[in-house]
Amino acid sequence: MRGLADALALAPASATVPHIGPRLHMQGRGAVLLDVDGCDFMLRAPVGVRWGAFVTLGCPVAIALGLDPLSNGGQDAVEAYLAASTRADRLLLGTTHMRRQGVRS
Repeated sequence: MRGLADALALAPASATVPHIGPRLHMQGRGAVLLDVDGCDFMLRAPVGVRWGAFVTLGCPVAIALGLDPLSNGGQDAVEAYLAASTRADRLLLGTTHMRRQGVRS
């Protein structure tokens, strides 16, 4: 996970959250691709229609990468994980937005 965080230029939640440049590509209306430096492939994640529309408008979004495994659970488990990871300085963050031209720079 540290290698992925380094490739994305993420910073600990206790630091100023960096803007990591335009890295997002919408894939249809239901998925986003995240461009990772030094990687031949992009990470794909499902997204809701409203989130996709927000990104398509060029609005910035946060990328959060936890260094510890996240157990299965609902919203409460995710919120507890984020809080504990932030306190332990094991949550890395950055902001990004949609890349407008081409698939990769």
